[in-house]
Amino acid sequence: MDFLATLKAAIQEPIVLKHNFLVCYDSKANNLHVFFEGKTDESFYGTYLRNVKPESHTLKSYICGNKDSVYYYHKQLGHLYRKEQPLLFFVDKDIEDIIPFYRDVHDNIHVTEFYSVENYLVNRDSIEQIWAEIFRQCSGTAVADKISETFSRSLDDFHNDFLRVMGWVLYHRRIDTRPNLDCIVTKKIFSIDGELKYHSTFSDRAELYCHLDDRTGVSTPVDMFSEIEVLENSLRSYEPKYVVRGHNEMDFFLEFFKALKISVSEASDKAIQPALDLTGSNVIDIMGPRTPPSSSLVSFLNSHIERQLDLSAASTGY
Repeated sequence: MDFLATLKAAIQEPIVLKHNFLVCYDSKANNLHVFFEGKTDESFYGTYLRNVKPESHTLKSYICGNKDSVYYYHKQLGHLYRKEQPLLFFVDKDIEDIIPFYRDVHDNIHVTEFYSVENYLVNRDSIEQIWAEIFRQCSGTAVADKISETFSRSLDDFHNDFLRVMGWVLYHRRIDTRPNLDCIVTKKIFSIDGELKYHSTFSDRAELYCHLDDRTGVSTPVDMFSEIEVLENSLRSYEPKYVVRGHNEMDFFLEFFKALKISVSEASDKAIQPALDLTGSNVIDIMGPRTPPSSSLVSFLNSHIERQLDLSAASTGY
């Protein structure tokens, strides 16, 4: 089969993961096998893995599809782990620790400290990088500092507002109705104005719950509203990134980026355009490699891989 035919087959044909792994697995070879939930996870973890793995090892990745599948394949294949040929598994924490929903703990399964990988990308440092590297403007200026400060305030406002949503999510997860959270269109819950300030769409809690019900197809009884508020208040005892869904936090990040583009264009004598656009389909690909690894990820990789680089100096301490 020629190259184009092979490429076409690899892209179009569904891969049976276990079969694909067993075909690749060779106990005598130097391979690093990594199992992810989704397709964008390698954009987040891949740079770290390639930097830390020995040059003698080949990185082989597998997309499991979701968290349950990662644990399934760990159960099926985890016994093949060897120090010379590690099998590493990566999952998002979400709020399973708060529901609570218990899973077995395994040394070679890395669980994010935050809700998901997206939460690690949404921060003041990322906005400063975007201003310098994507808008190609100088760092450390009064304008750069103003943008960073405004972003931090707006992110705090988003967290404060979205914790109402997460209280509703926690309620439904505990009664096991499991609403499809991907149906929630985050930008319908807030807006960013020309001053880059955050504004909530729903001031009334009942209107918010009704909107969430309509979007996700569940029903929230009115007599449970006070219980949901109690759950919301319990979530406020956590650092927001531990409990705010990363996908929605990333939506906020992208809306802020869009508002920043418009504000810069209106304020500039000459059009200042970013070198590239950030969208939901590419933001992890672009920002993932720019984000330093968390201390927990560094520790995890160091415990399983004979390092060629010391990533500990790059840790953010998340």
